[in-house]
Amino acid sequence: MDRKTKQYLDEIYFWQRARARLLQQAAQLHEPPPGPRETTVADTAREPLDDLLHSCGLAALRRGSEQAAPPGHGAAGSTPPTEPAD
Repeated sequence: MDRKTKQYLDEIYFWQRARARLLQQAAQLHEPPPGPRETTVADTAREPLDDLLHSCGLAALRRGSEQAAPPGHGAAGSTPPTEPAD
């Protein structure tokens, strides 16, 4: 086999292997990590707030905000502000 032909084939093999490695790495990035997810993003974001409220003695506020809002009171369950009576 000619030297240039062998170099050409070696280069093709090198780039095919590089492409295969890149595709494998990309596939791993798109796959979720193995095992069940135990905590969601909302749960992990809530933990520092719970700790802070508990340390300030305001844990009851957190429990009250987690209760379901009655229907018809807005998305957040809050009532509109009222004007002070004169």
